[in-house]
Amino acid sequence: MEQDPESRDSIENFTTDYKIIRTLGRGRFSVVKMAYHVPTLTCVAIKVLKNTEKCSSVMSREVDILKSLGHPHIIKVVEVVQTREATHLVMEHASQGDLLDRIRECGYLKSWEARRMFRQILEAVQFCHDNNIVHRDIKANNILIDGRWNAKLCDFGLAAKTLPGQKLIDFCGTLPYCAPEFFEAEEYEGRPFDVWSVGVLLFFMVTGHLPFLGKSFAEVRRQISSANFSIPPHVANDIFNVIVEMLMINPSRRPSIQQIMMRPMIKDSQAYSPPTSIQTFTGTPSPSTIKAMRVMRHTPEKSTESLIDQNINEVLATYLIQQHKPLRKVCTHHQVESGLEELHSFPRFLKRKGPLLSSFTLSSHSSNMRENEDRKNSRKVVRRHDVGYQQTRTNTLQLDLLDYPIAEEFKDNRLQIRKTFSDCVVL
Repeated sequence: MEQDPESRDSIENFTTDYKIIRTLGRGRFSVVKMAYHVPTLTCVAIKVLKNTEKCSSVMSREVDILKSLGHPHIIKVVEVVQTREATHLVMEHASQGDLLDRIRECGYLKSWEARRMFRQILEAVQFCHDNNIVHRDIKANNILIDGRWNAKLCDFGLAAKTLPGQKLIDFCGTLPYCAPEFFEAEEYEGRPFDVWSVGVLLFFMVTGHLPFLGKSFAEVRRQISSANFSIPPHVANDIFNVIVEMLMINPSRRPSIQQIMMRPMIKDSQAYSPPTSIQTFTGTPSPSTIKAMRVMRHTPEKSTESLIDQNINEVLATYLIQQHKPLRKVCTHHQVESGLEELHSFPRFLKRKGPLLSSFTLSSHSSNMRENEDRKNSRKVVRRHDVGYQQTRTNTLQLDLLDYPIAEEFKDNRLQIRKTFSDCVVL
């Protein structure tokens, strides 16, 4: 049960309980702040979203989905506070930044690290799919890394609730991670879409560059549609096989996340979930918990009610943060930047009003999609490089791809869809 936006000793307590340290990242409609929770002296991240008419429905969906997901490898929302101007999502803070920063730092992940982190990502995505939620924007900068180097899937602004086999018609995501059906069909299934994105992410993790590169929107689209990519020779065969399986053009031929979990790459990996994490509370609170909460000005009656009923308020937030405190460092003003400035880079909903780019028209291909799928899959080119891997080249390609001109062309492009969606950027 969510608190009344204007009813809290609410707003007054929010500004008392949390002290902002600095800004971690900005978007068009949101800003991410690092703060510390005064009662527990624990770092948190606060995502502040403006209460605009354009993005209110998207914001509500993200909050509802995040509140329903309790998993060690999914970022946890511990409190939601609304004012007339903004909504504040208080989330656990990932002190090691995001996966994009990690890959930039080391060029590409070593095999053991990639296997461990990839399994954790798969566990998070499978949990979402098991709960009929598709993410639709899985990418390196939406994978945060906590103080124990565990992966945390975040940013559910484009997520949707959908049953297996149900078709989606709203087109969204980040261009280099989009599946071929994004360009060639008016409807698509969310789960295979996520599988493709996870395959692109695995490729990026073990090579340091994205599989589908280009200097323009049209060029990247052609690379994705033909699934023409090369895998460097240093990539192990079991990882190679998983990448190829996940990047099948025909979505019906891609394995499910559950099937991928059974592959040797995953079964043989050493992946350990964090021993404790901010989790949904179940059961009756212990006397020691009630005692600790009383010290932090929460009465036993109020604490018990909030913990058992799972009221998303300052009481539950204090409990969850206190529960997780042993894994965290005390906040300081001199902490290293976590790299969350990339957290929300250019995902968006697209409204199909008409093709502004002749190379990006879905209608001309949709009628031929089914008859061409098998032929395309048979032509798919997957190669291993004959020359050594150039580590210094990859980071430049990645930076170019996330910057102009692809992002700009993606911004200006709109698709015609059968229903009308809010023309807003999700950040």
